[in-house]
Order: sequence, then structure tokens, then C-alpha cells
Amino acid sequence: MPNVVALVNDDFVPVRFAIALAVGELRYYEGKKVIQKLIGDKDQNDRQLNKYLSFSCAPHKEYIEVTKRISQSEFSKRLTNLKPEDTVLIKAPMGNCVFKDEYKKIGFLIGGIGITPVISILEYIILNKIDCSVCLFYSNRSEDDIAFNDQLKAWQSDKIKVVN
Repeated sequence: MPNVVALVNDDFVPVRFAIALAVGELRYYEGKKVIQKLIGDKDQNDRQLNKYLSFSCAPHKEYIEVTKRISQSEFSKRLTNLKPEDTVLIKAPMGNCVFKDEYKKIGFLIGGIGITPVISILEYIILNKIDCSVCLFYSNRSEDDIAFNDQLKAWQSDKIKVVN
């Protein structure tokens, strides 16, 4: 069931979906993305309602989560107004941005909402206590625009450095 979680800030919204509604057992690696379709009976082929979004949570949870910068688009409007009974089609996993635990030092240069696959990767590293060092250079228009700011602050350690 779709569940719009609390806003990350005024511009970004994470949405969680129960795995049971996402093609049975969805297996994906951290950093992957999905195609998400927000549809009604009349608009299954409407390209404005098809978006590539990255997972913003580590794999192996009881839900999947994607995060989107909110705009005035029809997709954003529908995403923020999802109800549990709404139909959402998800095609996943897709993409090549995945973590390989063979690397002991990792650097990211990221801007804006491009942080979502990195959030998935960082959460995976932390949850699995993987021994590696990460340096994240994360650019935004202003401090108020930093998505996942509280999470990133909480994750900083001698192994994970975040430079805004």
C-alpha cells in the first residue's frame, strides 16, 4: 500500500510501498532505480505519469521507498495525494549505480535530489556494518534544500564524511 511519509523538507517527499504489492519478492541492490507509473483508468500510457526514481532505502526491508522533488507536475500532484487503494505500477530494479563491498574507499559527488541512490547505499553500509570509508560531497542551492539532512548528520562518523 502506498504510504506518503513525512516530508523530508518542503521540496522533497519520500513514499513507501509495501513489498507485497510490488511484484511479490522484489530483489534489488542499493543504488538501483525504478520506473514508477501513477495511473488511473484512463491514463495508462500518459508519459507524464511515468518517472524514473531511485530507491531511497536499503534493500531487504519490508517496504521500498522512493523520494521525489515536488514540482507542479501532474506526477508530483498525484504522488503527494496517493491513497492506499490507488494503483501504482513499479518496474524494478533498473540502473548500474550499485555498491560493491570490495571497495574500501568510496567518494560521491552529488547534487540535489540525486542523493537518493546514495542514501540507499549509505544505509546499506551502516546496517550491514561494512568496513569502508565514504566521502560525500553534496551540493545544494541552500541549506534548506538539503534532502535527508538529519539522516546524513546522524550517519557522520570517522568512516562517513559529508561535505555540504
